[in-house]
Amino acid sequence: MTAAEQSLSHQVQGPTALEGPSHKIIIHPGSRRLLVFFSGTSKSNGRFDFWSSATAQQENILLINNGRNEWYQQGIPEFSSSIEDSAKKIHAWAKALSCNEIVTFGVSMGGYAAILFGAALNARVLALGFDSVLKHPLSRSAGRMPKDTPVIQRKLRPLIEKSKCKITAITGDMDFSDLISLSRVSDLPNVRSLTLRGVAHGVGRHINKFYGLADVIRDFVENDRLPVFAEAGNISFNKDLSKKIFQAHQQYVVDDYEGALEFANQVLAEDAMSEPANFIAGMSYIGLHKYTSATRHLAATYALVPHFNTAQFYLAKSLRLSGRLENAAQHFLSYSSARPDSVGARKSLASIYKSLGNLTESAKWAKEAEIVDAKNREAEAIKRANSPIKLK
Repeated sequence: MTAAEQSLSHQVQGPTALEGPSHKIIIHPGSRRLLVFFSGTSKSNGRFDFWSSATAQQENILLINNGRNEWYQQGIPEFSSSIEDSAKKIHAWAKALSCNEIVTFGVSMGGYAAILFGAALNARVLALGFDSVLKHPLSRSAGRMPKDTPVIQRKLRPLIEKSKCKITAITGDMDFSDLISLSRVSDLPNVRSLTLRGVAHGVGRHINKFYGLADVIRDFVENDRLPVFAEAGNISFNKDLSKKIFQAHQQYVVDDYEGALEFANQVLAEDAMSEPANFIAGMSYIGLHKYTSATRHLAATYALVPHFNTAQFYLAKSLRLSGRLENAAQHFLSYSSARPDSVGARKSLASIYKSLGNLTESAKWAKEAEIVDAKNREAEAIKRANSPIKLK
């Protein structure tokens, strides 16, 4: 804690300490707002999402993480003991700081929390890529929440319906779990929703890269306004198409490629330019070893959303598998430039150049693949070392 923070802490009598392993209060004298930032998964011990964007705001800030990935069901370590107590502590901090408005923010697990507590506090909310129903099949909470965690608030919709909160919710349409999650609440009058076309779960990273997350947050706080997103879509308002896209994804992940195509084609019959449906169709055709058909759908996806470079990778793969090696190499080269951490693209280039008889280029890309793989392993080891201890 800085000397200035220590001085302020003596002037403000809040309901908790100014900081702990799962929270940190930053006081901005003169501000009458409290901005609450909820972290996503695997943050603890004073580590928080939104740190740079939050500390750039000229407002009172409360940063929160959940430690054990419990989706905030059991309170916040050393801050609160339950969902109800968390809401009370946040409200008490707003009162202690003489705030007349609370604005909540969150991404992924934190997006769920931003709505959960925003609804309880009648706050304004900006939520990115979240589960609206906990432990729904293929959701992140189903995969990452400890199995022994009691689910206290499974569904967000009933809370939103009863609240005076005002929610702005954004998801990427290439994350099919997030898409159906948003579609469950997009029709509510106090929810302003939009999708970003060609964006997966990393909505926050995408916004930060192309629009500046700190600036977006500032304009949202001060003017309740978002930038004009070039990638903006509205598929979440079509519950039927969102559900069919999710069903296609469900079939794909269990290797039922014919079943996935059935749902994807239903979407494409209504909207031939649906990049989620084209992408799932292309991936399903790869699974069926029908590479020409795969190429057609993946090329459509890449043309529709060129910033979704996952489509370019699999387009290159389908071209390679169909024998169009020069075309495949062009796309793998472009992809490897955009993704310097991709081992797969570099191994594919080594294989393609070997097949083309260019052994010098093949050896070059094989060596690059080894170097990148070693760097990735080192980075992953550092990440594991800094990750919170998983409790049994």
